[in-house]
Amino acid sequence: MYWYHYLLLTNPVVTFYGVLNYQAGSRSAIFDMINYMGNYKQNWVTQHWLPVSLLVQAAIVAFELLYAVHILYSKRRGNYREIRLR
Repeated sequence: MYWYHYLLLTNPVVTFYGVLNYQAGSRSAIFDMINYMGNYKQNWVTQHWLPVSLLVQAAIVAFELLYAVHILYSKRRGNYREIRLR
């Protein structure tokens, strides 16, 4: 499995596709999609694609929320410097 296959973990459309197909009874929908991009060997991540994908996306959202809260509180305290594009 190539490194760019793991970028699909951050794509919510791939996760949604996998959840819908999993509920419809197709357990191999994500594997077929990855196999279409090239051969891969199954590993722990590919065997647990949906939970890993949901955890990765939740971690990204949590980081973005914490960063937004940090920026907002910095503005409130006056410690925030505005970045200007030239």
